[in-house]
Amino acid sequence: VKLINLPKKSVGASSKNKAIVLTIAIPTMNSAQTLKIPMESILNQKSNGFKVDVVLLDSGSDDNTKEIFFKYKDRLNLIFKDIGKCSIGKARNYAIQFINTDYLIFLDSDDALIKDRLFSDYKIISKSHMLNFVYGDSIQINKNFYKNSYYCRSTTFAEQYQFLNIPYNLSSLTILRSFLLKNKISFNTGKEGRLGEDWRFINLINSKSTNYLYNPFPKVIINSRE
Repeated sequence: VKLINLPKKSVGASSKNKAIVLTIAIPTMNSAQTLKIPMESILNQKSNGFKVDVVLLDSGSDDNTKEIFFKYKDRLNLIFKDIGKCSIGKARNYAIQFINTDYLIFLDSDDALIKDRLFSDYKIISKSHMLNFVYGDSIQINKNFYKNSYYCRSTTFAEQYQFLNIPYNLSSLTILRSFLLKNKISFNTGKEGRLGEDWRFINLINSKSTNYLYNPFPKVIINSRE
């Protein structure tokens, strides 16, 4: 584990009873066939100390994406936002700008959290004050040929090699919302918000902070449709 400038105070030190709010933001557009993947992975998380909200950022789906989402209303804290036709970058920006939360995780509608993801993140974040972000490794599933799936090991230093390769997968990131707002960091929108928006966003946050932690364990399974 590489620890960079980690302060000693705990999050919410002014109030020991204040829960750390974590919002998992999932952009969707006719995602009915895959939405159960992230939702079930959230539901099956190992017990942790976060107050977890799940926000669906929907771009006008005309299938039953919304109905599938609300099947989990008795088991998870859900927020549904129909934000109209837009790029995935603009959809994610809605969560940054308008969802009142301490930390954010961005998932695609076919990503699955590793079972102890939130337990691991909470152990780290609850011991630190204003840690800007935590990230880790990921597993990439090749849906056409399983043997071509692979383990993605992230770089120990988030800023290293960032202009040659993505140093970590966006879905492995748990990030402090106030850090994003303070530094005016957001995803590109329009055409640039549809392709490579993850890489641009990661470059921005890496350039603004050395107060982060790399946790060298898998955090998420990418493209887990199979």
